[in-house]
Amino acid sequence: MPAIRLFHRRTILGGDDLQISSLFTIAARGFQLVFLLLPVMVHISLDMRSVGISTYLFQDPPYTAAANDDDENKDRDDGCGDARWFVWLLLAHVTASTLYALGTATAVEWSLVKW
Repeated sequence: MPAIRLFHRRTILGGDDLQISSLFTIAARGFQLVFLLLPVMVHISLDMRSVGISTYLFQDPPYTAAANDDDENKDRDDGCGDARWFVWLLLAHVTASTLYALGTATAVEWSLVKW
């Protein structure tokens, strides 16, 4: 099949080659879900179970003093202020990546495979 013309240029792949690249993209999205996002989801759920959902989402982690710290160093700021925003960004990343991989990318690629 002749090459597809996109933006007034001929592409390297022809119309019958799109199914192979679409299947590869679906496989890459599946790899992303299973091996990259699933461990992050498990980590988030284990952390939420260990400290509680409200503590995990709305409070900064407490300062954990090392064994050799004395009492005057326990009140110091260790630079982890506002660390709870990392949790919200991590949840937003996992949610957006999962919705993109399952919904948008896979649906579009599957429609190309069936085409």
